[in-house]
Amino acid sequence: MGALGAAGSAPVLVVVLFAGVWVDRLPRRPILIAADLGRFGLLLTIPLAAWRGWLSMELLYIVAFLTGTLTVCFTVAWVAYLPALVQREELTGANSKISVTASVAQVGGPSAAGGMIALAGAPLAIFLDAISFLGSAWLIGRIRVEEPRSPERRGEQRIWREIGEGIGFVKRHPILRALTACTATTTLGGFMFVAVYILYMTDDLGLGPGGVGLVFGLGGVGALAGAAIAPAAARRLGVGPTIIWAQLLAGLGGLAIPLAMITPGIALPLVLFAEFFQWMMLLGPVVI
Repeated sequence: MGALGAAGSAPVLVVVLFAGVWVDRLPRRPILIAADLGRFGLLLTIPLAAWRGWLSMELLYIVAFLTGTLTVCFTVAWVAYLPALVQREELTGANSKISVTASVAQVGGPSAAGGMIALAGAPLAIFLDAISFLGSAWLIGRIRVEEPRSPERRGEQRIWREIGEGIGFVKRHPILRALTACTATTTLGGFMFVAVYILYMTDDLGLGPGGVGLVFGLGGVGALAGAAIAPAAARRLGVGPTIIWAQLLAGLGGLAIPLAMITPGIALPLVLFAEFFQWMMLLGPVVI
């Protein structure tokens, strides 16, 4: 589980700097469509391999890494593409709507996946996941907003210079430097946690695929709540204090997980509380 999680998350460290420079040189919409089509094709290999009896951990590692790479490119591209679709004063509202949409998907997605895996098996669930990327590519292809042209840049030396400029800018900017360090720490701890979290729920708590899906679905409910309360909290406390308090409370809420391990009688309620509360705290700063 740890190796598979690492294969999927490694592109965040390896690819993201190059993806940012590359996206800055090209139109974003074709990148988004290509990333969706690529993920559709990659994920489709898993149910096909399972059907033919060829499925192996090595294949899963490769698919996870390549899919993670395309996800990084997609994420960087849509963040850069959004300002071309809405006016500057509409960006906060647009980001909020995207976060709420993602939260709603997180509510229904894990629960539906858990039920589907329990009824028909994981390969079918992954097949439908692959189809969802095909639908995403079709929807993005229907966007008809013309993007502003990016300045033309060439040369490998220029790529490395731009990467260096970006890193240098973040290092010199105290707020961006702090946010980057915070995100890196949270991401590192999160991937370490997820690598054993599912095993804990299945082996120690005895949850099946449907139960695991419900736990993650409750996290989506928490994320939706966080997206709803974040703007009001930012207006009342200020953006900076809201981010700090959200991170602090998310960490405190996560203590319910180790507490669940030493109090098995109430382990499941504690896990459900931690899933809901942590996602509520963590998504709030994203909306802001």
